[in-house]
Amino acid sequence: MGSKSRTVGWTSRAFVVAAVVALTGVSIPAWAGPGGTDRPYGGRCDTTITQVSPVDLEIAGACHLLHLGLTTASTAQQVIPTGPPVGSLLNVAIFNTTTYVAANGDTLESAFSGSGVVNLATGEATFHGTEIFLGGSGRFATATGSAFTEGAASLVTSTGSFTVQGTISY
Repeated sequence: MGSKSRTVGWTSRAFVVAAVVALTGVSIPAWAGPGGTDRPYGGRCDTTITQVSPVDLEIAGACHLLHLGLTTASTAQQVIPTGPPVGSLLNVAIFNTTTYVAANGDTLESAFSGSGVVNLATGEATFHGTEIFLGGSGRFATATGSAFTEGAASLVTSTGSFTVQGTISY
């Protein structure tokens, strides 16, 4: 199976997991994998946003995260309106998959589901939700856990930032 097929398969599975978490309201606690140890996870990412379609975004991040250090992030995100605007405010559901690359090259894969509000008058958006960890490579090959994520973005400047806090096991 080629690299593109593996990526599409992983991304599809991650979106399904994120959708189930969002639709059921299930909170995913961190759990230790085989030989894993629960560790605190947290930090901040500053992002640059590229709109690919009306609902699809590509997001590049520069992050400083516990247990990853200085990290880059590559995210594919869907932002789906949940109804018509109320005044200038549009409520949205948000789903994404992210690959974090630590300074040593180890990767951490995650899926996010959450909600947000876009102010159509100002182009400012706020969001929050749950990120779950789905393994990766190197020391994160069997990583599990979850983190609460919240942040803001500007559709005018195509930039944003978010913070995360939770637990990771590896």
